[in-house]
Amino acid sequence: ITVLLVLSYLPSCCFSEGYSYSYELLDKPNGLMHYRLNVTVQQSLYEYYGEKSHKLNSENDFAKFVTPYSLKPIADNLWKIYADDEDFVNGVLMIVHQIPYEVTEPAKYPVETIVENNGDCDLLSCIAASIIKAGGFDAVLLYYESQTHMNIGVSLSHVPYDAREQ
Repeated sequence: ITVLLVLSYLPSCCFSEGYSYSYELLDKPNGLMHYRLNVTVQQSLYEYYGEKSHKLNSENDFAKFVTPYSLKPIADNLWKIYADDEDFVNGVLMIVHQIPYEVTEPAKYPVETIVENNGDCDLLSCIAASIIKAGGFDAVLLYYESQTHMNIGVSLSHVPYDAREQ
């Protein structure tokens, strides 16, 4: 059985000048319950981040692109679906995996990546870390200099029960 729940990022009064996207979510990685999260980003918020500095002096500067406050409505809506921290983080990853991968320069803020609907590992990692931090968890960006690659680490309250075995 499929259940579709539509969640909104912003109240309907704010939909007039914005960019809207829908993300499909499952209750668990292999779950049966389906949800649709509708995200609308106001044009003014997109422009605000577009005007901010995008300069990276070192790999340590990636941290400025983690902006939990701007993605808190997404985290709040994910908590309406997920009761467990691991399921919440998996929900975040379901969102990020729906954004097309494309090598992108320069670095961008999560709001810009959502609106432009593409990004590479560092941009997608910054979105994930922002939502996870907005959801109340500690997250860290992991940068692999020799591979020019980034992903994230998250502190969960328990050993993951959905982890891949190695």
